[in-house]
Amino acid sequence: MKKIYMTMLLALGISAMAVAQNISYGVKAGVNVSDWRGEASASIQDLIDLAGFVDTKPNLGFHVGGFMVIPLNDQVSLEPGLIYTQRGMQVTETLDDMIFLPIQAKAVVKSHYVDLPLMAKVEVAPGFQVFAGPQVSYLVANRLKTKAGIFGFNVQENFNIDAGFRKMDVAVAGGLGYEFANGANISASYEHGFNPVDEGGFFKAYNRTFKATVGFVLK
Repeated sequence: MKKIYMTMLLALGISAMAVAQNISYGVKAGVNVSDWRGEASASIQDLIDLAGFVDTKPNLGFHVGGFMVIPLNDQVSLEPGLIYTQRGMQVTETLDDMIFLPIQAKAVVKSHYVDLPLMAKVEVAPGFQVFAGPQVSYLVANRLKTKAGIFGFNVQENFNIDAGFRKMDVAVAGGLGYEFANGANISASYEHGFNPVDEGGFFKAYNRTFKATVGFVLK
C-alpha cells in the first residue's frame, strides 16, 4: 500500500515540474462489466452444482471522469486520473413452489467507487497505445437491490449495505487504446483488485472489472 501511495506522490511531483512539457487534459466515459471473484464466486458455484437453479452474472455499470496526460518523451506518458466507477455483482435464483409455479428472485449489489489511477502509456505505433499501472479506489456507497416476481408481479426493495465493506481497494489495471489525430480516443482495459471487498477479509472476494471507454484529449 505504501508503495502505491509513493508512486502516486511521485506522479504529482512530476506533474508540478512538467508544466513546460505541454501537459494535456482530457475526459472519458464508458461502460463496465464487473464481478466479484474468489471465495464468493466459489461458494455460489457450489450452490449451482448442488441445486442447478442459482445463476451468477456480471454487473453492468458505467464510469466517467477526467485525467491528465504528462509526456515524458515522444512515445511515453503518465496519465493520472479521477474516475467515478460502478462495480458489483448479481445473483438470480429460480424456485418452484409447492404447486410448481416458477418464482424468480434477483439480488444486485452495485458498488460506487472513486478511482485514482496512474497509468504509464506507451505509443507502440502511430495512434496505437498500451497502458498499465496501479489504481487506488475509495468506496463511496454500496447498494443492494432485491427483486422477486411471479406471474409478472414483482416486489422490489433497495438497501444501503455500506457496513462491513472495505472502503479502500488497490488494483492494477492495463489495456489497449487508439488515439485519433483530433484527440478522440477509444480503449479497452481490465482492472484486477487485490483487497477483499469485505472489511474483515473473511469472505475473500475481489473486484474484477472490464471497461470499454471513449474519451477526448484537449490539445
